[in-house]
Amino acid sequence: MQIGLTPTASINGVEIRVPPKTLITSPKVWTMLFGGNRDVASETLRHALPPQLLGLAEEAAQILSITWTKIKPYGDIPDGDLIAVDYDWNGESLLVLRQMSRRVHDDGAKFGIRLPIAEVNLEFLNRPAWRLTAATSIGRISEDVKAKADVNALQTESLSTTAGEKVVYCVLSDYGDYLWQAVNVLLEETEADLLVFDRPVIGAVGSTLKGCGIYRHAHFSRRESIGLIYQWMFEFANHLHQQHPNLQLGITSMAYGVEKPDLAVFQHFDLFLP
Repeated sequence: MQIGLTPTASINGVEIRVPPKTLITSPKVWTMLFGGNRDVASETLRHALPPQLLGLAEEAAQILSITWTKIKPYGDIPDGDLIAVDYDWNGESLLVLRQMSRRVHDDGAKFGIRLPIAEVNLEFLNRPAWRLTAATSIGRISEDVKAKADVNALQTESLSTTAGEKVVYCVLSDYGDYLWQAVNVLLEETEADLLVFDRPVIGAVGSTLKGCGIYRHAHFSRRESIGLIYQWMFEFANHLHQQHPNLQLGITSMAYGVEKPDLAVFQHFDLFLP
C-alpha cells in the first residue's frame, strides 16, 4: 500500500523504516507492509488516517461535467448543467461576461469562470515592480543582492509592451491586494457559481526555478516565498468561501504546481482539475 506522491526517481532515494507505534512526518511516498489479517490491518489504517486523505482518489475523480465555451456577446450558448469560460482579465469583456452569466442562469444552468490568478496580459495591467522574478544565485545573501538588482532593473523598464505579452506577478507583492479586490468585483458582477484558479502562480511557464527572489514582496528569499505563496492561495480560497458561501472553488494542476492533488487541496478547494 502506498500513500503520498507518485513514486519517481527523485523522491525514491531514501528508505526509512519506522518501528511500530513511532510517529514520523514525511512528504514522500509511504510503502506499508502489514502482517496478519489484511482486512483487520486495512480497517485499522482507515481509522488512523484523516478521512480527507483516504478520499483523495475519490474526490479527484468527482470532477463536474463542465461545458466550456468562448466569451461572446451574441449567439447560442451550448447546453449543459455548468457553462464555463476562460477569462483573461480583459476589462472590455467584463460586460459581455456579465451578460452571458445572466443568460446561463436564466436557462437554469450554472456559470463558471477559469481565471489566471497570477499571469496577466501586460496590455491590461503593466506593473514592473509586481513581477515574479526567480533569483538564480544560491544562498540568502546572494539572493537578496540579486533581488535588489532585479528591483532596480524592473523599475527602469520601458512601459512599451509586445501585443499579447504575458507575465507572472508575485501574489506576495501589492498585486495580491489588487487581486483580492478584482476577484470580489468579478464575482459580484457575474454571480459565478464556479471559479477555477489557473495558469502558473509559483513560477513562469517552462522555468524549473520556482518562487520569487525580489525581497520587497513580503519575503526575504526565493525559497521562503514558495511556502508563503501557497499560504496566500489557501487564505485567498478561505476568504472567497467565506464571502461567497455558494461558490465552488477549483484549482488546476498548473496553478497548484503538482500533477496530483494532496490533502491541502481539498481542505481549501472543492475541485482539482488536470
